[in-house]
Amino acid sequence: ALPEYMVPAAYMEMASLPLTPNGKVDRKALPAPSVERPDLDQDYVSPESDLERSIAAGWQSVLNLERVGVHDNFFDLGGNSLLIVRLQSNLKDSLGQQIPLVAFFQRPTVRSLAEHLSTDEPSAEAMTRVQDRVKRQQAALTRTERR
Repeated sequence: ALPEYMVPAAYMEMASLPLTPNGKVDRKALPAPSVERPDLDQDYVSPESDLERSIAAGWQSVLNLERVGVHDNFFDLGGNSLLIVRLQSNLKDSLGQQIPLVAFFQRPTVRSLAEHLSTDEPSAEAMTRVQDRVKRQQAALTRTERR
């Protein structure tokens, strides 16, 4: 049995797989996956705030879906860790703020991520502490490399 994270979120039935002349699967000839939201346990609830709409739009883009509800789980929709990196970049561009990768794993729904982003604004003091820590780590790495 496969671990749950390795089970595909969607399946497509095909009579046969397209093959290249040397007998391998011709990935370029495979049909595009459906852009419809898969059947999930929870009903579709549309995004309400601008932040939720921005996050949902980012998910729609990286998951190639027409719509994403606020209670939909990123991983249940077919998301994975590689797509999260792309999503992180998209949301940084659209929202103008860097979202830590761990936030996507801890808050895998549009609503939970939006609530986190709207309430957990980092203070200037916290950002200064993080920047100081990064500088110390870089200095330590430089010293290690010189040895």
